[in-house]
Amino acid sequence: MSKFLDRFVPANVTPLVQVRARVLAATCLAVGAAILATLVYWILFSWLEQWLTVVIGLIFVLFLSGLLALVKRGRVRAVAWTLTLFLVLLNLANMTSYGIGTTSSAGFLLAIVLAAFTLGPQLGLGVAVLGSVAAFGIALAGAAGQLQTEIPFQESNLSFDAITLTLIYLMVGLMCAVGVRQTEK
Repeated sequence: MSKFLDRFVPANVTPLVQVRARVLAATCLAVGAAILATLVYWILFSWLEQWLTVVIGLIFVLFLSGLLALVKRGRVRAVAWTLTLFLVLLNLANMTSYGIGTTSSAGFLLAIVLAAFTLGPQLGLGVAVLGSVAAFGIALAGAAGQLQTEIPFQESNLSFDAITLTLIYLMVGLMCAVGVRQTEK
């Protein structure tokens, strides 16, 4: 796999930038494959509700392909910011649409890990804090009746889900920050 990812590493960059480029390439490829696999799964089992979903999914895959091309051209930091923000916004949209009591709220971990490995440990922790604030904010808005999600608010969203997500987000952010800091020495 490393040889395959090497084709996306720009020439004449530091070893740290090479690692970040590999992480970005792996993330773009994995997220693109996940989108395509989900679309195929929904189509095969007749769970696709709108064909617009396929169009949007393919646009996302093209967007990720463009990011891969930018990584290859040496725009590693710009792609790191773009992909991290994309994953943050995608997960926030999902959480505000469906609520925080679904397994898909774990998707925020991708943004945390990506930020830590490509933008630095402090930003990884910052994304973890953002995810935690979002989890509590969405749960509180649901409790107050300010936010109606596809899966209706339940008391456990505030008493369990928000706390659990916060602990997981912060622990993963901390573990990544410690690991990244050790490898940067």
